[in-house]
Amino acid sequence: YLAEFLRLEGRSEMHVCGSCGGEACFRCASCYNGPSFCQRCIVQAHRCMPFHRIEQWTGNFYVHISLKDLGLIVQLGRSPGETCTSPHPSGRQVVVIDTEGIHAVDVAFCGCHRVVDNYVQMLRFQWFPASTEFPRTAMTFQALCHFQLLSFMSKASAYEYYHTLEWLTDNMGVHCCPVSIDSFFSRLLNINIFARISTKFSYG
Repeated sequence: YLAEFLRLEGRSEMHVCGSCGGEACFRCASCYNGPSFCQRCIVQAHRCMPFHRIEQWTGNFYVHISLKDLGLIVQLGRSPGETCTSPHPSGRQVVVIDTEGIHAVDVAFCGCHRVVDNYVQMLRFQWFPASTEFPRTAMTFQALCHFQLLSFMSKASAYEYYHTLEWLTDNMGVHCCPVSIDSFFSRLLNINIFARISTKFSYG
């Protein structure tokens, strides 16, 4: 066991990019037994998985690096894989809470004809925005469902859930994105519960 654990901590035999054949310096800690990639290929491979945890080989060990830092921009308002001809950059990072952790994400909103509001583009991407005007914080539907189940089964509080995700993101406490959890969680949960009840009973 120990030998295999140590092997996983190192680079092993993965020196070549699994896509283009170039030098591989990046791997995904969220993908099971995935190949190593160069920077361009790992960003391309994760366009629909922006919350995966990426690691970079320094020459001696792996360090955490975000897909945002590698150049990934999440395109909202379009089908997966599509690009917008008139994107509207968010102007600053959007903080998204997911089961994979808390992530700062560069976002481009669709600016094409008949475009919908930014918060609607987030909802269609299965991100629950904290506000309807200039949303800068969101929680994925998956994380929201995960928290609700934990809350029902183990009485976990929003504070405990958020700080668990903080430690998952960065257990050294250096790079976490601060979010005001008290007002954010209570408002988000109330809106979500109301919306789901309205949908269930055909009030929408």
